[in-house]
Amino acid sequence: MDNITVALLIGYAITGIVAGTLGGLIGIGGGVIVVPALTLIFHKDAQLAVAASLFQMIFIATSSAYGHYKNGYILKAVVIRLVPVAVVSAIVGVLVGSCVPGNILMKIFAVFLVYTSVDTGWRLVTKLLKKQPAREPISEFTPRNNWTIPTVAVSMGFSCGVLGIGGGAIAVPMLNKFLDLPMKNAVANSSAAIFFLSIVATITKLIYISTHGITVHTAAGPSLLHWYDVLIVGGLLAPTSFIGGRLGAHLAKVSPTRVIQAIFIALMLYSAYDMWTKSEKMTIHPDPAPAKPAAQAPATPGAS
Repeated sequence: MDNITVALLIGYAITGIVAGTLGGLIGIGGGVIVVPALTLIFHKDAQLAVAASLFQMIFIATSSAYGHYKNGYILKAVVIRLVPVAVVSAIVGVLVGSCVPGNILMKIFAVFLVYTSVDTGWRLVTKLLKKQPAREPISEFTPRNNWTIPTVAVSMGFSCGVLGIGGGAIAVPMLNKFLDLPMKNAVANSSAAIFFLSIVATITKLIYISTHGITVHTAAGPSLLHWYDVLIVGGLLAPTSFIGGRLGAHLAKVSPTRVIQAIFIALMLYSAYDMWTKSEKMTIHPDPAPAKPAAQAPATPGAS
């Protein structure tokens, strides 16, 4: 772990408040902010960034889901069908993601950020061109079929486990499109599901790290990732993530989100480019493997 300085604490505080606010506002877990920030700004290995993102996500989801619950936007019929399948998918995702090298994980995340940006931008432009008014949230919902919500759950849970995100960037547009939920309901129910996903995914990740060991790249060279490294980094992000999640849930009720969505798109595209570039450098100039101790020469018989 790096020395904890005032500048580092301020950087983590800003990252947490931005991730939490966007998480509460648009129904994501904040991982699309936290993972790029930790890898690109704080120079953390992708595996540590993903694990820390899962841990701090608990605090974002707790505050934002509670805020959406108070607003009356969470639908029981959606949550009870979404969470069980998503949790199982998240466990599988954690196990798969833990076996992927850091540079490959960064490329996967970069592609995901481009997808998220394009999808969000398309929906934003479509609504602007059609001048569609925002639909009012609903309080009752009955699924039209038995396969739509599990499909959303698998996509949401697996991406959460592999990439260290809440899966809301996938779940929100799918809930909005395939279940025809108003956007505010889609955001709220995504946040509620992320609360459960983040707890299970964090526990699974910490157990894997403790029992199997994950090699990460640091300034000093390759080293093993420890579970307490995850808790330290995630814990430093947690306080402002919690505050941001509550703030975002409030903004989701009182504010239009189009300007923030546009900023979000630009930030994600830049992060995708930067992460891909950095992963290419890691591939070309990999960190040297830890040197093995030289074998001792066998003792000569009769030598004193």
